[in-house]
Amino acid sequence: MMNIALLSALVAMVTAKPLPPHLATKTPMVKSAIDSSDPLSVLESQIPILRTDWARMEAGHYYVHNNVWNKAGVSRYFQAVGIKKLPDGAISAGWAWRWPAKNRVMAFPELVMGKSPWAAASSHPKLPSQLGDIERFAVDLDLEHEGWGVRGTALQILLTDDSLAHSNRIRHELLIWLRNDGIPVKGWMADLEIGGAKYTLADDPDRGLDLKWNVFSFFRAESFAKGSMDLMPFFDYLVKKGLIDRKEWVASVHLGTEIRGGSGLTRVKRFKLDLVPRPYAGH
Repeated sequence: MMNIALLSALVAMVTAKPLPPHLATKTPMVKSAIDSSDPLSVLESQIPILRTDWARMEAGHYYVHNNVWNKAGVSRYFQAVGIKKLPDGAISAGWAWRWPAKNRVMAFPELVMGKSPWAAASSHPKLPSQLGDIERFAVDLDLEHEGWGVRGTALQILLTDDSLAHSNRIRHELLIWLRNDGIPVKGWMADLEIGGAKYTLADDPDRGLDLKWNVFSFFRAESFAKGSMDLMPFFDYLVKKGLIDRKEWVASVHLGTEIRGGSGLTRVKRFKLDLVPRPYAGH
């Protein structure tokens, strides 16, 4: 005879109402990447690297930044970044890491172009640009991932309210997640389609509160590894919803991996920013 408590639990499971979308936590399911036993040696065999925390290496209008912004209390880890020019003005880059598993973000090794709000000057002659003055805004990229652990690779775009683009002038942060291995989706806003791909848009209210600016995260249902991605439709959607303004400035574009533990390697086999201003821009 079935235990009464067990029967009651089964009934509750069947009759329970689902959480409203804005209270649900969604995490895109992404197949685990290949294990990489020695990611540092693999990266070093392909491009020149720097291992020092916060190190920066430049190549044309781009640079890599060994960003370990939340490493406090962690002593046993390594992280390295590297970059080199390609003949057509594009670059190749990459980063390797090994971090202990923690219930938090620890680092964001990244490729940067433009005026990072934490840098003294812009690396790119076309950034910052006022959003309304941009005709075309796209990236051409080819990515490979190896390793294990909780992490996600994203394009991060920072909007400021003036062209000086200091850190206290940040208004919005857009994250377009190209791959997600366990990063939680918080603050569900909408499910939508952009460029033929499905995304979940979230505003991550906890992160936005900590950072003092708005965060809009577009989580892609299927990983993006190679090709050209038009970024303007993401801005157009947010403008249409009244969440950002075309008078605001695109300060910098970052491509990085948010790491919450594990060991791995992100290879950027090719990256090139395609930004074309409108004919009347600046007039």
